[in-house]
Amino acid sequence: MSGFGEPILRPGIVAIAHYEEAMKRAVLAVKFASATRLADALGRALGHAVRTSGRRLSAVCFVPLHPSRLRTRGYDQAALLAAGAARELGIPMLPLLRRRVANTQQARLGLLARHGNAAGLFTLSRSAPRVLPRRLLLVDDVMTSGATLEACRATLLQSGCEHVLLGVAALARPGRAQSEKARPVPRPTSPPTSTWG
Repeated sequence: MSGFGEPILRPGIVAIAHYEEAMKRAVLAVKFASATRLADALGRALGHAVRTSGRRLSAVCFVPLHPSRLRTRGYDQAALLAAGAARELGIPMLPLLRRRVANTQQARLGLLARHGNAAGLFTLSRSAPRVLPRRLLLVDDVMTSGATLEACRATLLQSGCEHVLLGVAALARPGRAQSEKARPVPRPTSPPTSTWG
Protein backbone atom coordinates (compact mmCIF):
# COMPACT_ATOMS: atom_id res chain seq x y z
CA MET A 1 0.00 0.00 0.00
CA SER A 2 2.76 2.46 0.84
CA GLY A 3 4.96 1.94 -2.21
CA PHE A 4 8.00 1.74 0.12
CA GLY A 5 8.09 -2.03 0.59
CA GLU A 6 7.39 -3.77 3.86
CA PRO A 7 6.92 -1.54 6.92
CA ILE A 8 9.47 -1.64 9.73
CA LEU A 9 8.09 -3.38 12.83
CA ARG A 10 10.06 -3.28 16.07
CA PRO A 11 8.98 -3.73 19.68
CA GLY A 12 6.90 -0.64 20.43
CA ILE A 13 7.58 1.01 17.04
CA VAL A 14 6.02 0.95 13.56
CA ALA A 15 7.55 2.88 10.64
CA ILE A 16 6.67 3.02 6.96
CA ALA A 17 10.31 3.06 5.79
CA HIS A 18 13.82 4.19 6.59
CA TYR A 19 14.64 7.90 6.36
CA GLU A 20 16.38 7.82 3.00
CA GLU A 21 15.76 8.28 -0.70
CA ALA A 22 12.06 8.52 -1.60
CA MET A 23 10.88 8.59 2.02
CA LYS A 24 13.31 11.36 2.93
CA ARG A 25 12.05 13.45 0.01
CA ALA A 26 8.45 12.78 1.03
CA VAL A 27 9.01 13.77 4.67
CA LEU A 28 10.84 16.97 3.69
CA ALA A 29 8.02 17.87 1.29
CA VAL A 30 5.46 17.41 4.07
CA LYS A 31 7.57 19.34 6.56
CA PHE A 32 8.70 22.28 4.46
CA ALA A 33 6.51 22.45 1.35
CA SER A 34 2.97 22.14 2.76
CA ALA A 35 2.38 18.85 0.93
CA THR A 36 -0.81 18.13 2.86
CA ARG A 37 -2.18 15.52 0.44
CA LEU A 38 1.09 13.65 0.70
CA ALA A 39 0.89 13.93 4.51
CA ASP A 40 -2.54 12.30 4.40
CA ALA A 41 -1.25 9.51 2.16
CA LEU A 42 1.71 8.85 4.46
CA GLY A 43 -0.56 8.93 7.50
CA ARG A 44 -2.88 6.40 5.90
CA ALA A 45 0.08 4.20 4.98
CA LEU A 46 1.21 4.34 8.61
CA GLY A 47 -2.29 3.44 9.79
CA HIS A 48 -2.34 0.52 7.37
CA ALA A 49 1.02 -0.71 8.68
CA VAL A 50 -0.23 -0.48 12.26
CA ARG A 51 -3.44 -2.36 11.44
CA THR A 52 -1.65 -5.16 9.60
CA SER A 53 0.78 -5.52 12.53
CA GLY A 54 -2.18 -6.64 14.64
CA ARG A 55 -1.99 -3.87 17.25
CA ARG A 56 -5.34 -2.90 18.78
CA LEU A 57 -5.49 0.78 19.66
CA SER A 58 -8.17 3.14 20.89
CA ALA A 59 -6.90 6.56 19.72
CA VAL A 60 -4.11 8.40 17.90
CA CYS A 61 -2.16 11.40 19.18
CA PHE A 62 0.93 13.23 17.93
CA VAL A 63 4.12 15.00 18.94
CA PRO A 64 3.11 18.69 18.89
CA LEU A 65 5.06 21.66 17.66
CA HIS A 66 5.51 24.59 20.03
CA PRO A 67 2.84 27.27 19.31
CA SER A 68 5.49 29.72 18.09
CA ARG A 69 6.83 27.21 15.56
CA LEU A 70 3.28 26.29 14.57
CA ARG A 71 2.54 29.97 13.82
CA THR A 72 5.69 30.21 11.70
CA ARG A 73 5.06 27.02 9.72
CA GLY A 74 1.29 27.36 9.60
CA TYR A 75 0.58 23.67 10.20
CA ASP A 76 1.83 20.75 12.29
CA GLN A 77 3.13 17.95 10.07
CA ALA A 78 2.81 15.32 12.82
CA ALA A 79 -0.84 16.29 13.33
CA LEU A 80 -1.48 15.83 9.59
CA LEU A 81 0.14 12.38 9.64
CA ALA A 82 -1.81 11.44 12.78
CA ALA A 83 -5.10 12.51 11.21
CA GLY A 84 -4.45 10.29 8.19
CA ALA A 85 -3.51 7.35 10.41
CA ALA A 86 -6.64 7.84 12.53
CA ARG A 87 -8.84 7.86 9.42
CA GLU A 88 -7.23 4.66 8.18
CA LEU A 89 -7.64 2.95 11.57
CA GLY A 90 -11.16 4.28 12.17
CA ILE A 91 -10.30 5.64 15.63
CA PRO A 92 -10.21 9.22 16.97
CA MET A 93 -7.24 11.55 16.76
CA LEU A 94 -6.79 13.47 20.01
CA PRO A 95 -4.43 16.44 20.71
CA LEU A 96 -3.29 15.06 24.06
CA LEU A 97 0.10 16.73 24.44
CA ARG A 98 1.50 20.24 24.49
CA ARG A 99 5.09 21.39 24.24
CA ARG A 100 6.04 23.60 27.19
CA VAL A 101 8.95 25.49 25.65
CA ALA A 102 10.36 26.14 22.19
CA ASN A 103 13.51 24.08 22.61
CA THR A 104 16.40 23.84 20.19
CA GLN A 105 15.34 21.80 17.17
CA GLN A 106 16.45 18.20 17.64
CA ALA A 107 17.79 18.07 14.07
CA ARG A 108 20.38 20.69 15.05
CA LEU A 109 21.81 18.53 17.86
CA GLY A 110 24.00 15.45 18.06
CA LEU A 111 22.45 12.19 19.23
CA LEU A 112 23.81 12.46 22.77
CA ALA A 113 22.40 15.96 23.28
CA ARG A 114 18.90 15.10 22.08
CA HIS A 115 17.73 13.27 25.20
CA GLY A 116 18.63 16.20 27.48
CA ASN A 117 17.00 18.62 25.06
CA ALA A 118 13.72 16.65 25.15
CA ALA A 119 13.56 16.02 28.92
CA GLY A 120 10.57 17.70 30.57
CA LEU A 121 9.39 19.28 27.33
CA PHE A 122 5.89 17.83 27.23
CA THR A 123 2.81 17.86 29.40
CA LEU A 124 -0.84 17.02 28.81
CA SER A 125 -2.79 19.57 26.83
CA ARG A 126 -5.56 21.49 28.55
CA SER A 127 -8.09 19.76 26.29
CA ALA A 128 -6.97 16.22 27.22
CA PRO A 129 -9.72 14.12 28.81
CA ARG A 130 -9.46 13.34 32.52
CA VAL A 131 -9.20 9.64 31.69
CA LEU A 132 -6.82 8.99 28.81
CA PRO A 133 -7.31 6.20 26.26
CA ARG A 134 -5.62 3.01 27.43
CA ARG A 135 -3.84 2.13 24.18
CA LEU A 136 -2.48 4.92 21.99
CA LEU A 137 -0.63 5.39 18.73
CA LEU A 138 1.79 8.32 19.12
CA VAL A 139 2.77 9.76 15.72
CA ASP A 140 5.73 11.83 14.50
CA ASP A 141 7.33 12.30 11.09
CA VAL A 142 10.87 11.00 11.76
CA MET A 143 12.51 9.02 14.55
CA THR A 144 16.26 9.50 14.85
CA SER A 145 17.44 9.07 18.46
CA GLY A 146 13.89 8.52 19.77
CA ALA A 147 14.38 11.18 22.48
CA THR A 148 11.35 13.30 21.60
CA LEU A 149 9.01 10.35 21.17
CA GLU A 150 10.22 8.74 24.40
CA ALA A 151 9.65 12.00 26.30
CA CYS A 152 6.09 12.11 24.96
CA ARG A 153 5.50 8.44 25.71
CA ALA A 154 6.71 8.91 29.30
CA THR A 155 4.25 11.78 29.80
CA LEU A 156 1.36 9.70 28.46
CA LEU A 157 2.22 6.63 30.55
CA GLN A 158 2.62 8.72 33.71
CA SER A 159 -0.80 10.23 32.98
CA GLY A 160 -2.64 6.91 32.87
CA CYS A 161 -2.15 5.30 29.46
CA GLU A 162 -1.29 1.62 29.61
CA HIS A 163 0.41 1.23 26.23
CA VAL A 164 1.82 3.75 23.75
CA LEU A 165 2.90 2.50 20.33
CA LEU A 166 5.27 4.82 18.45
CA GLY A 167 4.38 5.35 14.80
CA VAL A 168 6.55 7.29 12.36
CA ALA A 169 6.70 7.83 8.65
CA ALA A 170 10.48 7.38 8.64
CA LEU A 171 13.03 5.71 10.87
CA ALA A 172 16.68 6.81 10.69
CA ARG A 173 19.15 3.96 10.60
CA PRO A 174 21.30 3.67 13.76
CA GLY A 175 24.53 5.58 13.46
CA ARG A 176 23.36 7.41 10.36
CA ALA A 177 21.45 10.35 11.82
CA GLN A 178 20.77 12.80 9.06
CA SER A 179 20.01 16.47 9.54
CA GLU A 180 16.59 17.68 8.48
CA LYS A 181 17.52 21.33 8.48
CA ALA A 182 18.43 20.88 4.87
CA ARG A 183 17.37 23.40 2.27
CA PRO A 184 13.59 23.83 2.12
CA VAL A 185 12.00 21.63 -0.51
CA PRO A 186 10.40 23.57 -3.38
CA ARG A 187 6.61 23.76 -3.15
CA PRO A 188 5.01 21.25 -5.53
CA THR A 189 3.27 22.91 -8.49
CA SER A 190 0.74 20.10 -8.77
CA PRO A 191 -0.59 17.46 -6.39
CA PRO A 192 1.96 14.66 -5.94
CA THR A 193 1.15 11.46 -7.75
CA SER A 194 2.34 8.27 -6.14
CA THR A 195 1.39 4.80 -5.03
CA TRP A 196 1.85 5.80 -1.38
CA GLY A 197 -1.86 6.12 -0.65
